[in-house]
Amino acid sequence: MVKIGILRHKITIQQTTQTQGDYGNTVDTWANIGTNPTPWAEIIPVSGNENFIADQVWPDATHRIRIRARNDLNTKMKIIATIHGNSRTYDILYIRNVEEKNIMTEMICRESPA
Repeated sequence: MVKIGILRHKITIQQTTQTQGDYGNTVDTWANIGTNPTPWAEIIPVSGNENFIADQVWPDATHRIRIRARNDLNTKMKIIATIHGNSRTYDILYIRNVEEKNIMTEMICRESPA
């Protein structure tokens, strides 16, 4: 069971899609997915000693983001969150089903410049 109080950050999950440009060329753009209902998340900064996930070192990991269980995510997606009025973008590095219970999905992410 997920305690509702920990999911306090409203997020948007995005994936790349290809659209046709003005001159018939293919253009990669970002499109929102899973916005109904809007996912709520717990965003946790990762300290240097927590970068060991699944027996791998993640030197670029900056945040751990947890949401209610989903199985439609992949590492080519990104997360947009507004925290204290500032929009922040996170690239997904790794995804796991917390405790294999299909209750919570955890993503190890790196904050990107935008």
